[in-house]
Amino acid sequence: NHSCNANAKQVIPEDCTDAEIAVVATRRIRRGEQITISYIDTHSKNTAERRAELKKYYLFDCTCERCLKGEE
Repeated sequence: NHSCNANAKQVIPEDCTDAEIAVVATRRIRRGEQITISYIDTHSKNTAERRAELKKYYLFDCTCERCLKGEE
């Protein structure tokens, strides 16, 4: 799933075949916590820009903790 404060990232291995990707944790993930990646670049955009891009290209309103708190 998506989060603007993701706990994992997607990586395309050098020796991948077809549509393989790897998902790698970027911080400790607690038992029962959902694994999330960011669908967009979250480092150079403010909350309004992130939410607008997600709405335009992925057709949803982001309700992750970072967006709800208005964190830049």
